[in-house]
Amino acid sequence: MPPRFDLEKLAKLARIDLDDAEKKELTEELEHILEFMSSLDKVNTEGVAPLFHPNNEHTPLRNDTVREGLDGETVRELAPDCEGPWIRVPKVME
Repeated sequence: MPPRFDLEKLAKLARIDLDDAEKKELTEELEHILEFMSSLDKVNTEGVAPLFHPNNEHTPLRNDTVREGLDGETVRELAPDCEGPWIRVPKVME
């Protein structure tokens, strides 16, 4: 049996409003997904090493090199809104 879920809580977390028809449809879809996922518990994985990424290739990293950055005046010229020495940015927190 698939694990239970609270659709109202999920909708609130996702910040979406669902009507009754959408709730019914979404509940059926999520139950189907969870049922499939729980069926994976039956797969014998004994002797299989854990895989952290499906692609075993190593991501090449570049060497860090120190280089001169932009001076403050150039940065302020590129900024969309400045007040004196400060760069004004949109509010991100209330």
